[in-house]
Amino acid sequence: MEKRDYSDLRTRGRKRARREGWSILPFFLILFAFLLAIAGFGAYYYVKKYMPTKERADLNSYFSVSGDNVEIYLNHEKVKDGEQLTLGRMRDGEVYLPYGFVVKNLNIRFYYDDTEKNLRYALPDKLLLFTDGEKGEDGKVDFFTEGKSIFISLSLIEKAYCGFKSQLYGYRA
Repeated sequence: MEKRDYSDLRTRGRKRARREGWSILPFFLILFAFLLAIAGFGAYYYVKKYMPTKERADLNSYFSVSGDNVEIYLNHEKVKDGEQLTLGRMRDGEVYLPYGFVVKNLNIRFYYDDTEKNLRYALPDKLLLFTDGEKGEDGKVDFFTEGKSIFISLSLIEKAYCGFKSQLYGYRA
């Protein structure tokens, strides 16, 4: 029996398939178009999800505060006492900062006298005295106590030669 050579048939079949339009190129073009469409939908979804909108965020949930609490930032960083967040208070449109925070970070010249229940501020030539609940020049309370905590008015601190600027975010009087 004689051996036949079929290698010629294979090449002839491929050549005939190419001539008749059975090429691999259309398959790759369809696959590329499909992958391009998937990438386009993915990009559209990503842009739609993360693009800024005109919708206002809830600032209370963003700053994780509630009620009359105010989150304090010093030099663009959240103020924490250890692991606990330092919070001020908002009363009658005025921000009040905790006494410990003020003395530690802003102005050491404030002194709270626990026996007489008043706040003192030492100037080079005189001593200013503020009593609990007493209203200042601007008609706001200069400081108040809440349990064992003492809160000093931000406007009083700014007037006390501290040399800093403050800005309130999210509060509408």
